[in-house]
Amino acid sequence: MILELLWRSEGWPGFTIFGMHGVSTFIRSVANADDADAIDAMFEYVTQHGPPRIKSKCRALSDKIFELKPGAVRLPFFYDPNRRATIVITHGFMKQSQKTPRRERESAERQFAIYLSAYRKGGVRYEE
Repeated sequence: MILELLWRSEGWPGFTIFGMHGVSTFIRSVANADDADAIDAMFEYVTQHGPPRIKSKCRALSDKIFELKPGAVRLPFFYDPNRRATIVITHGFMKQSQKTPRRERESAERQFAIYLSAYRKGGVRYEE
């Protein structure tokens, strides 16, 4: 499994954001300029301060899965248990309703399980 570097803080203590397969393609495909700018601003904030602590910008979807909410974009993620101050975005989707669809939460949980399995087998590579 290859995790792609999406954003990194220049200073300490900063967060690093990695994405699973397809995340960078999804982010590049966001057509609305306001949403694209919101993603950049969210990543800049997260790398400097960590994920926001207000529910309108970030919230828990389960014990281990959280969701960044820049504009109409939703980016489920988990904290990388093997690297300090690192989050891994599992995938992205456009907001369709007030509530996150169950299939999106379940998809993020499956990706987290795949990550853990790959890590235990020594099969995770961080592309910087």
